[in-house]
Amino acid sequence: MEDVFQINEIIPITLRPEMEKKVTLSSIVTLKNPEGKVIRVKFSRTQTTHHVKPENDGLITVYEKSPLALSIMGRTVGEFCQLGMLEIYYEILKIE
Repeated sequence: MEDVFQINEIIPITLRPEMEKKVTLSSIVTLKNPEGKVIRVKFSRTQTTHHVKPENDGLITVYEKSPLALSIMGRTVGEFCQLGMLEIYYEILKIE
């Protein structure tokens, strides 16, 4: 039997349903790419004209309107995201 909460009822924090963290512009996201490689991504508001290279800690900066960013924005851990209209899927492993 499920617990039913009434409107305006005070609920202890320990009994509240867990809110899943969603990917936002300020998130650092760990993904598994189609080849099975794990990558870490952060988002940038500006588009760079240089080739994207990982930083020393393996973090890749992606433009916020890139197909990858658009496909994972607003998603939660465990979801699979399709890259644009391609048959390429990324799995979200962790959101920081």
